[in-house]
Amino acid sequence: MPDDSNENGINTGLSALKLKATYQGMSWDFDNIWEIQETETFPYLKTQTAPPYFTQTLKAGDTHLEGSCVEAGTIIVRVGDRTFSTQSTGNTWSIDVDELTGGECVMIIAQAEGKMPSYVITATVGYTGEGTEESPYIVSTADDLHNITESGYYKLTNDIDVSGWIEENNAEGGWSPIGGIGPALAITLDGDGHTVSGLRCDAGYTHTGLFAKIAKDGIVKNLKIELADGNVYTESNSFGAIVGLNKGTISNCEVIGTVSDGLNIGGIAGENMGTIERCHTAGSISSATTNASVGGICGNVSTGNITDCYSDMAVTTTATSSYGGGIAGKNNGSITKCYAAGNIEGNYIGGIVGYNTGADAAISECFALNREVTAENVGTRVLGGFSSNSKAPGMDNYATENMVVSVNGRPQTIYDDPMNGTSMTESALKGKTAYESAGWDFTNVWKINEGTSWPYQEAFNVPVTSISVSETEANIETGKTLELTVTIAPDDARNKTVTWSSSDETVATVSQEGTVTAVKAGEATITAATNDGTELTASCKITVTPKLATSIKLDKERLEMEAGATETLKATVLPEDAGDRTVTWSSSDETVATVSHEGTVTAVKAGEATITATTNDGTGLTASCIVKVNETSGIGNVYADGITVAGGKGCITISGTADNIMTSVYTANGTTVYTGTDTTISVGAPGLYIVKTDGNTYKVIVK
Repeated sequence: MPDDSNENGINTGLSALKLKATYQGMSWDFDNIWEIQETETFPYLKTQTAPPYFTQTLKAGDTHLEGSCVEAGTIIVRVGDRTFSTQSTGNTWSIDVDELTGGECVMIIAQAEGKMPSYVITATVGYTGEGTEESPYIVSTADDLHNITESGYYKLTNDIDVSGWIEENNAEGGWSPIGGIGPALAITLDGDGHTVSGLRCDAGYTHTGLFAKIAKDGIVKNLKIELADGNVYTESNSFGAIVGLNKGTISNCEVIGTVSDGLNIGGIAGENMGTIERCHTAGSISSATTNASVGGICGNVSTGNITDCYSDMAVTTTATSSYGGGIAGKNNGSITKCYAAGNIEGNYIGGIVGYNTGADAAISECFALNREVTAENVGTRVLGGFSSNSKAPGMDNYATENMVVSVNGRPQTIYDDPMNGTSMTESALKGKTAYESAGWDFTNVWKINEGTSWPYQEAFNVPVTSISVSETEANIETGKTLELTVTIAPDDARNKTVTWSSSDETVATVSQEGTVTAVKAGEATITAATNDGTELTASCKITVTPKLATSIKLDKERLEMEAGATETLKATVLPEDAGDRTVTWSSSDETVATVSHEGTVTAVKAGEATITATTNDGTGLTASCIVKVNETSGIGNVYADGITVAGGKGCITISGTADNIMTSVYTANGTTVYTGTDTTISVGAPGLYIVKTDGNTYKVIVK
């Protein structure tokens, strides 16, 4: 409360202002001009209707109002933008209205016949509850939320979408921050894990957000905010989704969404002079305002501290003399045990803080896990720069060695130093040992999925609820590969990585990218298991088939044969490691030429036939040879030293030899048909025969 002065006047109690004596001491004329209802009203003109008043305490949910009045007449009641009226009965009045909401302002006016209306009497609708932690004021609607004005303990009972309130009350501007242009609020708001969604804030306030300003004793905790599109601010705005200016404590809160422009803008708070702890942000935040301070958690830390917070927000500043950091744009407070993982782009930027501005500025035990830091002027892994009255941090901040730091489009060679921190491998940074060594509390605050995630806090964990594999059954040929993918729900699950495994790696293996390689024929189950601790799985049954033939070729494409002759064809099936390289032989006309299972072709009679080899592995590949069988009358009247060998019908005749000369007859494939001294030999079947007699060998065709 301001001190008494010429500008502020002299403080007088409210009860004294309802006493005639207070004014008579200052020579007010109550005989001709003024009237007062002692102890009940303030002074009013005699030509004015006496003000009415309520005879009940207004509570949320009330629909029937009652009160008293000095003069009979019309009673007008206004609730928000709704107006109701009734006629008094004697000195009392009552009226039915729409259901009242906690924090609403209700106004009443009396109008007696022949007089001016009374002055306005206002009353604030009380919330359900007593305003204590044990019996909090209940907040269940956007109106309940927006009407918070008085100190007390408030608690959300459900998620609240404020987009409807914005559309109805300030569609062009947006949500007018709780507290508006008034003093900072010393209230406690417990979100109880619920979400305020659809938030788009009015840029017409210097400090804007869900709240305008939170006082030193104010607390906001256990609240999640989902921003709507259109959070665009001006060069005079300090914006934070929770609060524009924080002097109190913000704890266990999360903000998700996109913000652009403004002077001091942060995911949680625009400016901080209090405490921000155990908070998380995700999305993107940017500003094109000159001298802007932009941070994933807070724009400008004037004093106070930020601890045990983490941000996945991408931070961008495009104007000159602007500062951007994964946690804070500017800092003159203490930032400890925090990490940032979003990309940072801008003028003076750092993975954690853009610029330290004073002697009290400190950064310690923080981790810069950003993939990229892209600067126009100065860019470093941890701290972009510091003023002359500040000092460099110690070596107890850390950064991923894979971070790419570029200045004016040129990648920089980065060494470990106070501005860049101590580099660590990504694998080390996905294990809690690195953080515990820096004093982080993994018993009460932090958790981690060893080897697969950065640290997280359970309050902001979005677990995987379902997992599926792109195929549930698949056949793969030996040596071939198959790419499997997973679908994870929900889309915003915190850790969507999986571990792949095979039930039988002698049959099929799988990489951690989901590439299945068929090793040998058989069956194996490929499984993807979530890494976020939910232990959900999805599988694909793999059947590995032998490698199939890709080509077949015969050693001859054409053959010309005489009836009775034989020839063996050779089929080559590739690749050499095909599972089944056998073939089936066939002839297009077996009256001309036949073929055995081994590929031996026998010419039967004059004509043409196609001999075909077909793969047996199901590919149906073929290769063919055209066989031409020539007509022949046999070899007759063949003379060798007076010996004649002639083929007749079903027999062979030999003449010109001495008596009792031994003769042998063979088929074309070497089977002995006859051995003896006969000169006329019956062979029965037509075909080509080999005759050996008297030291000579002859070929003869028998029809």
